[in-house]
Amino acid sequence: MLPTYEFKNQFAFSLGDSTNKIAEEVLGRCFGRVDPLHIRVKTQNVGVISVDILAPDRSTLIKTQIILEVGAKTVLRDIEGQFFGLLHNTTTLIAPSDALSAWILSRIASQEDEHTPGIKNRYEIATKNLKGLKKKSQIFGILGIVFCVYLIIAATLSTAAALTDNSSLNRYGLPTFVALTAVFAALAIAFAVATFCMKKEIKKADIVFSCVHNELLALHDVSIEELAQLCNQYLQEQGMAIELVKPITEHENPPEVTSALPQQNEAEFCRFS
Repeated sequence: MLPTYEFKNQFAFSLGDSTNKIAEEVLGRCFGRVDPLHIRVKTQNVGVISVDILAPDRSTLIKTQIILEVGAKTVLRDIEGQFFGLLHNTTTLIAPSDALSAWILSRIASQEDEHTPGIKNRYEIATKNLKGLKKKSQIFGILGIVFCVYLIIAATLSTAAALTDNSSLNRYGLPTFVALTAVFAALAIAFAVATFCMKKEIKKADIVFSCVHNELLALHDVSIEELAQLCNQYLQEQGMAIELVKPITEHENPPEVTSALPQQNEAEFCRFS
């Protein structure tokens, strides 16, 4: 929901450094000092480390991906030529979680003024509408699957009743099973169509949300330093009074901010809606 911050740096790591130590060092230079107890290394592929910064309740606040680029150079520790480790070019991607992003956007929306009238209400309505449609779509999808299962069971029973030599079952059971098959087929089709239509509505609601979302980002540019401070403020409001991140004020290389701007058709919709 918020932009992704991309850092490009060089780090010298010892061959014996663990992924947790690498994560601590990279985060310390790019984002801020974080207690190792609140760092979780999720996955490690060749040259890629995925790291989460966790709140005290173990929920994810910040998602980070550290990419160690190929072609590392050997570096020396001192003039005696003792081996130290490898010098890596790294790309670090930092993004807030959906929960933290929603909280930050809500704070930005509450700062409306005469230049942005009604943006708070528009953001709340767009968010509520999108969440409601997604929830309905999920329910319709589940019901569609359930009725498909019932349809298969009813069709199987209808076939079994038609093939049996039991006259009572043929006379009373078969019509019932056939009727149930027809009912479940109609319901399964109805919910499948409703789910398909709901996806179109979700797409429209998502475009509306994107319009308000990008308007909020244009209203207030969240820097990487402010993001670290907002992490601590978010935890305070959630009743977890802890300074999770100790922000750094200066960066060797400022991050590139990747913002999810709307596509051309979405931008046109924003202008005319």
